[in-house]
Amino acid sequence: MTIDELVLHNFSLYRGRQEIVLTPRSGKPVILIGGLNGTGKTTILDALQLALYGKLARCSTRGTLSYDEFLRHCINRKVSPSEGAAVELQFHHVSAGVDHTYRVHRSWSFTGKGVKERVEVIVDGRLDPVISQTWNEHVEEFIPARISHLFFFDGEKIESLADYESSAEVLTTAIHSVLGLDLVDRLASDLLVLERRKRVALKSSTEQADIK
Repeated sequence: MTIDELVLHNFSLYRGRQEIVLTPRSGKPVILIGGLNGTGKTTILDALQLALYGKLARCSTRGTLSYDEFLRHCINRKVSPSEGAAVELQFHHVSAGVDHTYRVHRSWSFTGKGVKERVEVIVDGRLDPVISQTWNEHVEEFIPARISHLFFFDGEKIESLADYESSAEVLTTAIHSVLGLDLVDRLASDLLVLERRKRVALKSSTEQADIK
């Protein structure tokens, strides 16, 4: 799997349509993206993850937000939520000796009743409705979502791997994720979030307003 292009449209810090060409040049196989803190480097990685994995993406700014809340939060603040945002990722992948080009387009908007998301997958220049509908399962053939953080990470993660004192913890976490041992911890965290929401729902309207 080789990534060729990432497109951001009204996504987080990036207003309008921003295209990032990532196809390696001949003799120059490494592409570096640099910038000061807060200028959107990690946002690029989040967009890449979101395009591929949707609600299963490990995005840095999601925290305890629900998927719909996170998508709404990702719409650029200077545009109307109804206009929405989108991320596109184009890559090519060799299967059975044949090189196929995939372009994943994930868009969403806030309608007032909630967030409406749409996923379209174009394979070799043609929209594939079947793969579009089953993309969450299809993408697992390339890089499973549970181990995606072992493939997509920034310079800070490289620095932590190079640090002798912290590398053991990082590798332990990675192995637990590969084996699925992190599911229990994630379930415990999700249950705490659900418990807090249920407690708020049981409060009176006045108490809920104070909590907000």
